[in-house]
Amino acid sequence: MDILAYVNDALSTEGENHIINYDMTTNEWRGVIESENQVIQLKKDENDWELMVAEVAPKTFVILRGHGEMVDQNITPTEMGITDLDTTGKRTEGLVADGKPCGYNVVYDEEGCKMYEGFLADGKRVCWGIDYYGDLDAIKYKGCYLYGMKHGYGALYDRNGVIEFDGMWNEDTASPCDRSTVLESHLQSISLSSNDPLFFDLNSWMNQLESISIGNNALKRVHHFELSGLSELSSIQVGTMSLTTQTEEFNYEGPTDGICLISDCTKLKRIVIGEIAFSNHASLKLENLPSLSLLDFQDRCFTNAASFKVRSRNACCVMMKMWKN
Repeated sequence: MDILAYVNDALSTEGENHIINYDMTTNEWRGVIESENQVIQLKKDENDWELMVAEVAPKTFVILRGHGEMVDQNITPTEMGITDLDTTGKRTEGLVADGKPCGYNVVYDEEGCKMYEGFLADGKRVCWGIDYYGDLDAIKYKGCYLYGMKHGYGALYDRNGVIEFDGMWNEDTASPCDRSTVLESHLQSISLSSNDPLFFDLNSWMNQLESISIGNNALKRVHHFELSGLSELSSIQVGTMSLTTQTEEFNYEGPTDGICLISDCTKLKRIVIGEIAFSNHASLKLENLPSLSLLDFQDRCFTNAASFKVRSRNACCVMMKMWKN
């Protein structure tokens, strides 16, 4: 199963809502895609991935887990059951797998009041559901969930039924996410200036991204820099002494086997790399960039690169300004 292609298809569905986060400290993607009656919750890191697919109207649910294009686990709960959550009477009623709530369930408190109705997995609210004020039998929140957090489109109500917030959520807060190391997939531009990130590996799920700007002395701990399948990306600008542990005195600190790969960005026109940037990177590959017209590599960037490859049908038409050696 090609998870990138599967998610790309979901993102192209008319009328869908989504928030997918990329965490630059863990190299992990996770988020929610909602379209009509279907909600997909996803998580992907460098090696493994997980999809939870909930069909809201028929109340069906499946969990897929795997690595690469391999599906290692397929959980499709069909058995109904009642699960006691504690000794006071709190319980769930609904689909179970291996004796645990998995799929569409109703959660009741110790007095039998409905607290939640929706999808559960691993003891958490997932994909989509409705939270209730148990003593009122009134809706508190109705919308999407990500591992127990409000995430994606949802509406929050007060005890009188008045809407307090109706819109997009990101990990229990109103979008956008306020964490500096997290990028939302629907961004049109990225501007970074910190050294907190450890990874920068963006894929086709960022299908609205048009420009990337990295300031001076930024992303110094990023060893693997990869941009792949960014269909709207047109410009990349990297500042002086970024993505390197090197100093102005030209001393080396840390490993020098980093990788820089930019591929399958069909609208990318210009790449500008500042002085002494990417000095810890041993290879640079530019592949399938048919619109590329300018490569501006300034003094002493990629000084440790053992290989430099440009594979594109218009490679001979690219204006190249290379560093001095």
